[in-house]
Amino acid sequence: MRKLKAIDTSCEEFAKEIISDTAERLQPVYTAIQGKLKNLHDDYDDKFLHDNLQNVNKSGLSSGELNRYGKLYKADCEAIQKLKFQVLRNEIGIYDDVCPICGIGPANTIDHFVPEGDYPEYCVHPRNLIPLCNDCNGPKRTLLKTDTNERALWNNYLDESPNRQFLFCDVAMIEDMPRASFYIDNRNGVDKQVYSRIERTFERMHILEHYNSSSSGKAYYYLKVLASHEIYSEEEVVSWLRDEITGKDVNDFVAVYLDALITSTECMKWILDKLSELHSMMA
Repeated sequence: MRKLKAIDTSCEEFAKEIISDTAERLQPVYTAIQGKLKNLHDDYDDKFLHDNLQNVNKSGLSSGELNRYGKLYKADCEAIQKLKFQVLRNEIGIYDDVCPICGIGPANTIDHFVPEGDYPEYCVHPRNLIPLCNDCNGPKRTLLKTDTNERALWNNYLDESPNRQFLFCDVAMIEDMPRASFYIDNRNGVDKQVYSRIERTFERMHILEHYNSSSSGKAYYYLKVLASHEIYSEEEVVSWLRDEITGKDVNDFVAVYLDALITSTECMKWILDKLSELHSMMA
């Protein structure tokens, strides 16, 4: 659950850039609506700053104006693609388009954290646009807050991934394959409010199911990598995989999966047997 740095461009300037790419006859209409929303967008920024997005306000504009303004959002427009590129750069400036929630698929969609269907007023607010993969974005739908008025889901601009492990994995050999069963648990004392948000996000976005289904492909990928490095012994396998885990987040699903493989006697035997087969084929 990777932290992203939101761009600091004002909504007014960001929307102005998008409006400039619309039909010339519509630009005065969009600009007029944008002017009416300025105070509301400033209020959004204040709520963003104080982590209170679950209490954003509606504008009171007519449905016609809101429907028109909502048409400003187009995921493939230049300004939004530029935003995507900026926020997905990692801490050393390299573009990393892996989904910042699950860490599996490409971040090929844009999530409106405050749902655009319910709140079209924020459809092009730059701090409401978060790149996610389709598998994470689709199930989110309109969920914004809990019954107790807490922010319901993880926000990659606002939330820091805990440095305590909450993601775990059991592996078992089933049909000659190491099958993973991921789960989350708060045995290490993650802040209760943070863990509840993680729990709701994982449940809503079916993240554990995605991890389980993706893990088999990872097993074969690492087998091929180990074979290409001419690794044969259990000691070499463990050392190489430990090095691969080093530097990854404690809750990175690949790191958690590799650690589970290493500590499973059955799975380690499977790895060594498969490596032997691969080396024989490559000889």
